[in-house]
Amino acid sequence: MIGKPDFPEWKAVAAFYTAVHLIERLRSSFNEHSQNHEERFAFFRKRPQPFSAIYPICRILYDASILARYQTKNQFDRAFPDMIVETVLIGTHLNRINSFVDNHFTL
Repeated sequence: MIGKPDFPEWKAVAAFYTAVHLIERLRSSFNEHSQNHEERFAFFRKRPQPFSAIYPICRILYDASILARYQTKNQFDRAFPDMIVETVLIGTHLNRINSFVDNHFTL
């Protein structure tokens, strides 16, 4: 994409909720399901290994979605300038979570 992406703040929200579904897929392998975000993050604290590899990036996506939904557009744009949403939040972080979850089920 050339130039600034359309609606990067909503792409950040969509990236986080995609990660939520991936984490729920991961939790299903333990016969568990989250009722809310706190339960979801507690899952990582209960099982730091090997899930510590993705916990910090899940928090980054969560924080970005909170900023996008509850703060101003200018605040979001300052925190995530230009193509950072697509290249880092989606292209790096979300892809890493997706790969981690896929690998969990192929091992």
